[in-house]
Amino acid sequence: MEQLIQAKQGCKEVGLLVKSMIEHLENKNIDEMFQVLVLMTHKMEQLIEEISACQTLLTQEIEIKAINEVLGEIIESVQNKDYVLLADLLQYEILEKMEEWHAIIEESSMKN
Repeated sequence: MEQLIQAKQGCKEVGLLVKSMIEHLENKNIDEMFQVLVLMTHKMEQLIEEISACQTLLTQEIEIKAINEVLGEIIESVQNKDYVLLADLLQYEILEKMEEWHAIIEESSMKN
């Protein structure tokens, strides 16, 4: 049960970091966005480990592979300095996944 609580909190934290990155991108604060990107990457790594550890407790499988593909696209957009694409990936892929994962974990924690 503790694993589910940690994973649920991790989703919230990644979501907040992603929102911060989007805000920095909108304000053209690229250096600040990169600082938050480092934090988000670290937190995402922890979250993936937490979710992997509690996958058997979930009522629905969380597909980690899908997020890894998006992370690859994020790396590519950063390398190409395509900050519009980066903002879209953050908002419409990562943030939505965090909300989806949070809901799955929330539902699972109520049933356990």
